[in-house]
Amino acid sequence: MSSQPIRIGIIGTGIFAHRHNRAYQAVGNEKFQLVACANRSKDKAVAFAKEVGIGESAVYTNPMDLINDPNVDAVDVLLPVQFNREIIEAAVAANKHIMFEKPIAANLKDAREIVLLSQKAKTVVAVNENWSYHPLVCAVAEFVNQGGIGEVDWVAY
Repeated sequence: MSSQPIRIGIIGTGIFAHRHNRAYQAVGNEKFQLVACANRSKDKAVAFAKEVGIGESAVYTNPMDLINDPNVDAVDVLLPVQFNREIIEAAVAANKHIMFEKPIAANLKDAREIVLLSQKAKTVVAVNENWSYHPLVCAVAEFVNQGGIGEVDWVAY
């Protein structure tokens, strides 16, 4: 059974957008397809779109237009952290899946609001973290969980 790829819209077309595109390509077009992008600089958005094969009709300068694009299933947010809450709220309201980078917010108030939003959302609200499933991280977690360093009371991150 063949399923349609998840159609991704990227907000922020700087260096990390290129890295995310490479990751999507590595996973394969049958799973993910970049279909839209947004950047406050139209020139940067158009340049990115041409490089990755997004049609110019799906290039936006307003991220809300990308979020409301019916051709976008999931939003990949690559903006400065202080903009996360507003974009996440809009994506959740539009019933779009959303991924964003850590830290999740610029302050504790926004972080708490984002967590509450994610708990109530009908869609996936995810924090991108490249190291979460790395074999060494998993090995350390297993060692800690088995009491290898004693009881953990506090972790600084």
